[in-house]
Amino acid sequence: MKIDIIKTIIAILFSWLVTYGIYEYSAANEVRWLLTLVSGLLLTGLSIFSIGIRLEEWRSATSFCIVSAIFWCVVLVVNVLFAFFNFNVPFYIIVNGMILLIYLLTFNFMYKNQQ
Repeated sequence: MKIDIIKTIIAILFSWLVTYGIYEYSAANEVRWLLTLVSGLLLTGLSIFSIGIRLEEWRSATSFCIVSAIFWCVVLVVNVLFAFFNFNVPFYIIVNGMILLIYLLTFNFMYKNQQ
């Protein structure tokens, strides 16, 4: 695993800008902090894995980056939808937690297939 510092910084800043946009357009004022925190953490982590980190030992590192980018888009769409509506906090946590767990399961499956 090799970290490209410039691409990682760009990925983090890009995710933070998107998170700020979600924060500004959020209709749920009571839980705006939760929406910002969860979407910021997920978008930042996924963008680092899709843009900033290169997996040299894997033959299919490109497919891992594509899967990370697809999950980044899914997290973005889900959090933008939650930003425009008032939502139930447990439902929000469950949906984002399920997306994260499916991503980790996919990552694990891809990793096991490479060995």
